[in-house]
Amino acid sequence: MKAPTQQMMKTQLQGMLLELNLHTMAQVLDDQLSDPLYQEFSKLEFVHRMVEEEYVSRNNVRSSQLLKRAGLWKTQADLAKIDYSIDRKLNRDLLAQLESCDFILDNKNLCILGAAGSGKSFFAKAFGVEACNRLHRTLYSNANTFLNKLYDLHLEDRKKYERKLRYFQRLPVLILDDWLMFSIHDQVRESILLDLIDARYGTATTIICSQVDPDDWCERFSGYTIGNAITSRLVANGFTLVIQSDQDLRQTKYPGEL
Repeated sequence: MKAPTQQMMKTQLQGMLLELNLHTMAQVLDDQLSDPLYQEFSKLEFVHRMVEEEYVSRNNVRSSQLLKRAGLWKTQADLAKIDYSIDRKLNRDLLAQLESCDFILDNKNLCILGAAGSGKSFFAKAFGVEACNRLHRTLYSNANTFLNKLYDLHLEDRKKYERKLRYFQRLPVLILDDWLMFSIHDQVRESILLDLIDARYGTATTIICSQVDPDDWCERFSGYTIGNAITSRLVANGFTLVIQSDQDLRQTKYPGEL
């Protein structure tokens, strides 16, 4: 029986890779065999190059899907674009620590504080993008809009509400922007928030953006007890990033991203 030629083996192998939906590996195989230097590759290096390209390609697709589901697919926010030349008194050591996203792996929270236009939303979105790139399921939302949707669902369909609440309780990264821009003096809404934040405490990461200092959060609730219960679960288990700025960066560096 005549032994198969290299071209025959290549065609058969590419066919099997395509049938297994390993399209990138099939393309890399063709590229590598077309490279005059491929004979210098070790067997392990040859396989490593193919698998690595397939792995990166699939992760990029997964990351893009996560960014879309997170509501971050249109943002230009990126931790690599942080402008340290602006006088915002950024804690560089803390940022270097946070950029690794290890705080997400450790289920720690992050509170981003600053005045309107200081860049809070840019940082929150940038951390969300990085989380998606590292394949963590993420959601970015305005805090008031997020709570109102859960509240409406609570009134309209309790079973669907409970399923949705359980989903958000387990979501690895939840980003709530404009936190406590409005006071919450409604027991149902407060109960929803407490159920959510309490379940996430120590098991998932919540990133909060707020113009309001945490010392004043309790005043935004109907009573100190409920306000303290929610505040302590958000602040005690994580990090606080304070951003200062004497100018509204929405008109300069990051239009539409704050």
